[in-house]
Amino acid sequence: MMNQDREDKERGSNNRDIYKRDTRLIYWIKRVKHESIPDADKQDILKFIEFMQREEKSKLWMIRCITLLLNMKQYIRKEFRACTKEDIQQYIDYTLKKDYSPSTHTKIRQVLKYFFKVVYGNNEYYPEAVRWLKSKVSKGKQRRE
Repeated sequence: MMNQDREDKERGSNNRDIYKRDTRLIYWIKRVKHESIPDADKQDILKFIEFMQREEKSKLWMIRCITLLLNMKQYIRKEFRACTKEDIQQYIDYTLKKDYSPSTHTKIRQVLKYFFKVVYGNNEYYPEAVRWLKSKVSKGKQRRE
């Protein structure tokens, strides 16, 4: 083990990443750029990624946000900036019909609120489309699952 540590230091690699977070993040950023979604949405997602990188959010959290936003684009066909409260509500209802865990439902809500606040609310306020959205899933829904 000591030899491995010394070898890593000699190579200048103090930070081993067995999960290949950098590679995975680069893959998902490229995927956003080449995905068949409106250019405005691509730019908004990339703006969101840049913000998260400046804020030093974890790479796994950034990947989770990207995958969720791309998944949402499969359901909602209009541009994110044109989404209304009703569009978001329909998407939330759609995800509630899926067999997701309560923590997944919570993450979906968190990512949506965070994305809309950062990109369309200048990281100062929640736009009308997501202002109503609660980040927590109710205990009643958790118990049913």
